[in-house]
Amino acid sequence: MNSLKHLRIGLLITMALSAGFLLAQSPAARQAPRVLERLTRAGFTYAVDDFVALTWREPRAAADSPFPGKALQWAMTVRAWRSDR
Repeated sequence: MNSLKHLRIGLLITMALSAGFLLAQSPAARQAPRVLERLTRAGFTYAVDDFVALTWREPRAAADSPFPGKALQWAMTVRAWRSDR
């Protein structure tokens, strides 16, 4: 159930999301922005760390882009908590 619509966070106090949940194969299908937005709307404070560029995975930025060959996929850890509980 990696779909964002199945992420029910109302009763949680703390959580840690692994890179696998947030990683998308396509830059157009990234879930991280929606997950962070949902955490904010649900009253969570969050910290992002362990950010790692996945340089060995395709796709990469096109040769004619401003940053040719740069990784377009990455992994990260998100830790979220509610300070009001």
